[in-house]
Amino acid sequence: MHLYELLDRFELTDGCLLAIVADNASSNYGMTQEVHSTLEASGIEWPALSNHIPCLAHVIQLALSSLMNNLGVKGPLLAIDQGNVLVVQVRLDK
Repeated sequence: MHLYELLDRFELTDGCLLAIVADNASSNYGMTQEVHSTLEASGIEWPALSNHIPCLAHVIQLALSSLMNNLGVKGPLLAIDQGNVLVVQVRLDK
């Protein structure tokens, strides 16, 4: 199915597509650029750069992974959801 047909099927060709939330994979930037080009060809302004919102959870995960790597955290993490509190157990190499 052509991208425009897919967007039209979900009624997103009338200018109501606000943004796309996705992780930071380069393919997602290419995908939003393709949506931009497709909508622009139909006379709809949809700037890809400002309408691609990187997923905040993924950004936080990348930052925490970098921090834990710098702290020397090794092995898998154990995360336990206790209601509204997330408890994370880690092992540090000394």
